[in-house]
Amino acid sequence: MNLGIGTWPQRRAKVRPHDVAIEFEGHEYTYATVSDRVTRLANALTAAGVQRGDRVVHLGFNHPAALELFFAAGLMGATCVLLNPRLKLAEVEYIVGD
Repeated sequence: MNLGIGTWPQRRAKVRPHDVAIEFEGHEYTYATVSDRVTRLANALTAAGVQRGDRVVHLGFNHPAALELFFAAGLMGATCVLLNPRLKLAEVEYIVGD
């Protein structure tokens, strides 16, 4: 049984599906909603060719999508690399290439 960080939204959705998991800019997302979105994203990443052990980069500001990608990558055994969009291009290129 996978009890890694990627399963956290699913585990929370089982015990408190209608509780608010994320509140962002006036919108509330329940654990059930987050769990569903994370699972669908993990499936989409798998369909796109992302495999266990791969790294998936998110270059963006704080947003629920960053959390969804973080959990989706964990669910499928990949690693999410969160990058600050304020980095210079050379810094992003170095990190992605490393």
